Amino acid sequence: MARRSWKVWLLAACLAGCSTSTSEKVDDAAFVKQCQSTWNVEGAAPRTVEEAQAAKAAGASWTNEQIREVYLCRITEIAATDAANKAAGQTLEQRARAAYEHRHAARITSRAMMESSFEVKALQARDQKKYGNPDGPTFDQLVEKQRAKGHDDQTAYANIIESSQRSDKSTNKQVKR
Repeated sequence: MARRSWKVWLLAACLAGCSTSTSEKVDDAAFVKQCQSTWNVEGAAPRTVEEAQAAKAAGASWTNEQIREVYLCRITEIAATDAANKAAGQTLEQRARAAYEHRHAARITSRAMMESSFEVKALQARDQKKYGNPDGPTFDQLVEKQRAKGHDDQTAYANIIESSQRSDKSTNKQVKR
């Protein structure tokens, strides 16, 4: 039997609900340093959907491995942003919303970078099935999920900040870090 590409495996797993995967915090110091030198250089990778669309229109393209790396690099920024927001006196809820927004922006920007509309649609179908939204869970859904586990709002917000810094471990293995 031919070996399936990781993209086919990922799509099949995600369409099935990605229930066998576990998450991991992406905070390896060497990887963070690589992110800062490779993808945080002005113009190296888009930060918004609009930037991704403009770059693609100008001829830019990225492999799925590069897109995943950019996505993970954006996630590594959340801890520092949260620390700065905490130092600035933001409430736990404000910090949780900021962490959620950062992660959500990384998700939709990464999808805008993808060449294959089929792969994007498959990921959106997975999110629609899992969250009722093609772009993933809403902040309110994440809070409700935490409340359903018996957590108060403060714990829910802290958990959202923490979970915004984790990503699918099996998919992350596809990125050389």
